[in-house]
Amino acid sequence: MTESRRLVELTDDVALLRTAGSSYAIAFGDELNPVRHLHWGGQISLDDARVLRDRDPELRRRSGAVSQPRPADEEYPVWGGLRREPVALKVTLPDGVRGIVPTFVSAEQVGDDGLVVTWADAHQPLRVCLHYRVDEAADAISRWATIHNDGDAPVRIEQAFSASWPIPVRHDVQLTTLVGRYAAECQEQRLPVRQGVTSVGSVHGIPGHDAMPWVALDAGATLTAGEVWSVSLAGSGSWRIDVALAHDGRLHVLGGVQPVDLGHDLGPGAALDLPVMTGAYEGFAGHDGISRRWHDYARRHVVVQPERLRPVHYNSWFARYYDQGIADQRELVPLAAEPGVELFVIDDGWFKGRLTDTAGLGDWTADPVKFPNGLGELADLVHAHGMQFGVWIEPEMANPDSDLLRAHPDWALEWPSREPTLVRHQRMLDFCRSDVRQWAVDAIADLVTEHRVDALKWDMNRPLTEALSAAAPEGEIWLAQVRGVWAVWDELRRRFPDLWLESCASGTGRADHGALSRAHWALGSDNTDPLERLAIQAGFARMNPAETIACWATDAPPSGLSTRAYPSLDFRFHVAMTGVLGKEFSPPGWRSPGRGSPDARTDPPRRSSRRRR
Repeated sequence: MTESRRLVELTDDVALLRTAGSSYAIAFGDELNPVRHLHWGGQISLDDARVLRDRDPELRRRSGAVSQPRPADEEYPVWGGLRREPVALKVTLPDGVRGIVPTFVSAEQVGDDGLVVTWADAHQPLRVCLHYRVDEAADAISRWATIHNDGDAPVRIEQAFSASWPIPVRHDVQLTTLVGRYAAECQEQRLPVRQGVTSVGSVHGIPGHDAMPWVALDAGATLTAGEVWSVSLAGSGSWRIDVALAHDGRLHVLGGVQPVDLGHDLGPGAALDLPVMTGAYEGFAGHDGISRRWHDYARRHVVVQPERLRPVHYNSWFARYYDQGIADQRELVPLAAEPGVELFVIDDGWFKGRLTDTAGLGDWTADPVKFPNGLGELADLVHAHGMQFGVWIEPEMANPDSDLLRAHPDWALEWPSREPTLVRHQRMLDFCRSDVRQWAVDAIADLVTEHRVDALKWDMNRPLTEALSAAAPEGEIWLAQVRGVWAVWDELRRRFPDLWLESCASGTGRADHGALSRAHWALGSDNTDPLERLAIQAGFARMNPAETIACWATDAPPSGLSTRAYPSLDFRFHVAMTGVLGKEFSPPGWRSPGRGSPDARTDPPRRSSRRRR
């Protein structure tokens, strides 16, 4: 049997996708349910899939009180007819009809590991392509949908999820999520699934701190034993995952773009690609096993340059806050280099007019008072000490008190008849616009080239508000803004393939698989308390490998973000070394905890202690 036949087996009416330890099966052509879901779980054969295809009694039971067909039997449930349970797609068609009648069109194998299943509405030129990609080693299957308007009038998309994932019927299903808040992200939460819909998501324009776009489901699995089904969304914008349990135990998971305020008008001849959603299955080894599946998947399909060893880095924020001048940095650079730091990052405060958070964002040139000889003087000093040089930037935002917004006030998002919403004295730039994207690329490229910058810490510290852009149709901005940021990241990586890129959004606000397929790592949290970071980093590790999370060891946690306990310096470094090790010590606390406990007087570990992760 060839590799392609083993991963994707396709007949006229059945498709079977296989990984090393799981199978996924669908059937085509049924009149009631043109693309039927048959199985996701342990390994089955093509003959088994045919038996499931022919199994009938529940599928065709007619009752006006029960959805027909059931969404747990549909591969991509849509609104229309007798469907009354949560669906993946809801549209308004050009004739005003808000229901879809799907008809099967085709199923085609793509390469050795891919499949595309196409169906269309029976009455209007709406076509949907369901994409599948098999990762054999990780027992994972990636799915996404593309919606095509083949007509000559717009189609209004009100809800469009990437995929629906039916889970086999089990008793007492438990849901695991990674929830929290700012400075307490990725807290593992486990709760029973009850009848109805349980939702997690974000309306912030980024994945946010309240929840990670990931869930896991099981029926009694432990850390080391049992079956687990898990899904993750690679979106980087507003999102939602719904876990829908029906009265009879039928369960399906829907996920994708947050439908709140979507209202996307899909023009004639246009297509909408939805974010990739991946499902992973573990048949025996429980929650630790599903985490290993996710780590395998991420290293194969998500992690940027996984072969590159992440550098030990130093960040100047806690040492100087906004006082980031050359005199201060001359003191910090040799202190950072001495214990083996490999990447020195100057944080917020280095650029023009930046004395507090009220001014300067948008003007990405060195402050002439703080750096009279330019930022290149600091770059030379850092490089002379054998370290790479990195800078903090926040290009998606601008202060009203900036040369950028004084010159281009129309570049910031706003409602035309309302005062703009300020968060941290910031407004959000419209990355739907090509001129804004080009400015961002050019300004950052000039910074990187002129000052020999080796790393960017790309921050993002406010939600998307005033979601209106002349460069994007109504409702599309929630998608277009994300695509605009991704386009800038992609272009910077193309121009500077060796440039390190960190995703920061007040901590772990943007650490989904979409962001981490472009950024080398994400900041784990603004909270540096090692006791609290244990839970944050453990939750993050449920879906991401260690090389994708930046962890800090500091001389003292910032006020208000911690238990205000000061464990030993050794303990702080041991916690931080479970990810990409970062140091943020101020000079008085570099060799001792400063305000900390008297029992910690150990120097930070030198380079020889760094482990390959």
